[in-house]
Amino acid sequence: MERERRLEEKLPRYLEALRELVAVPTVSARNQSIPEGAKAVAAIARRFGLQADLHYFDGVPYVIASHRAGEGRPALLFYNHFDVQPEDPLELWETPPFDMAERDGKLYGRGVCDDKGHIIVRFAAYELLAEEQGEVPLNLAFLMEGEEEIGSPHIREFLRDKADLLRAKGCIWESGGVTSRGRPELYMGMKGVMSLELRARGPKMDVHSSLGPIVPNPLWRLVDFLREIKDADDRIRIPDFYADVLPPDERDLQALSEGLDEMEELRESLGLEAFLGGAEGLEARRRLFFEPWVNVNGIHGGYGGEGSKTVLPSEARAKLDIRLVPDQKPEVILEKLLYYRYKLGYSDIEIEVSGGIEGPAKTPLDDPFVRLVADSAEEIYREKPLLIPIAAGSGPMAHFRDILGVPIVGCGMGYPGSRIHSPNENIRIEDFKRAILHTAKVIEKFASKS
Repeated sequence: MERERRLEEKLPRYLEALRELVAVPTVSARNQSIPEGAKAVAAIARRFGLQADLHYFDGVPYVIASHRAGEGRPALLFYNHFDVQPEDPLELWETPPFDMAERDGKLYGRGVCDDKGHIIVRFAAYELLAEEQGEVPLNLAFLMEGEEEIGSPHIREFLRDKADLLRAKGCIWESGGVTSRGRPELYMGMKGVMSLELRARGPKMDVHSSLGPIVPNPLWRLVDFLREIKDADDRIRIPDFYADVLPPDERDLQALSEGLDEMEELRESLGLEAFLGGAEGLEARRRLFFEPWVNVNGIHGGYGGEGSKTVLPSEARAKLDIRLVPDQKPEVILEKLLYYRYKLGYSDIEIEVSGGIEGPAKTPLDDPFVRLVADSAEEIYREKPLLIPIAAGSGPMAHFRDILGVPIVGCGMGYPGSRIHSPNENIRIEDFKRAILHTAKVIEKFASKS
């Protein structure tokens, strides 16, 4: 196939562009190199034949790259992010995280999958089509931000401000991938997320642990409250926590039933004898994608180094995230948690929202845009894609649905061994190439059917 041949010819150039982008350590959690990352993304977009402009909102840089075919032409939107997770723990990386390495048909580096590799995939797909057709006959907009990994705290207002530039009839979301067997996966929604920090206070300074019988220990206080959030049957005890949960419909359950083997492989890959509560098969998939949850991400306080230090800490902190499903609203769940804290007599424990708040979002499985992306995937991968109604992860998708009213599908090149957010993050080069071809096919079909 001619397109595949040209892709092979251009592959070294595409990989070099990815190497260039990975080299910019855009760690949003440390507010590191975000302006430099935005400039790098814009420069690469221009090299691929797109117009690219930097936009700022409250000092935060965004990149909008575009191709304009003219007024009245259909518009397709792509959303990505160029910020990455911290590289820690550094000692577990086999090669430097911001120096992309290639070995055994894979590319290693922080951001190669999440999400810089997907940026290059989409730029490359556009370039292939532009050179092949002379003029891509539809409007394209590529929105890229540098705050996704910290909850996209500014993007809702940015979308309101730039809605006229970004309105489209379909949106390809930031990332996606294939199963362990190479079957493409598409997802049409995401859970919401709200990150919280809890703080308990004791004496005004750390004291000797011998005072434990008479001095309140904030670590015990915090642990006692955390134990009130979940019961022994793994149900969240916050009053009415499940009140607004929208259960999966028949189409959703049918889609979930097609990926049962993936759950067993996931369990084995994690080294688990069983999932939480002994969930198996369809029930495990239902819980993963359609059940809300409260996670304890970490507990901190006192001494955690080597050996022993007999200390009673002055304060203790815990980081939580709450994953939400349609039709739960983050602000409502927060109010329920605050009331529960008061009702139980733990008002002394401080609760603060940390990072952005993202609601859940979902595009119906029978939306025509879903079918277009699925048909395109089947042509490239020679296999029907696995449809996931709502992903277990989170992102700012609800803002796009609320403000732009656009149907959204996530697809991409990750695979179960990509180690996203972990040391030795990687992608397989073959998946990178097929994702480019799939993206090009989506653009081509979208232009012909719109």
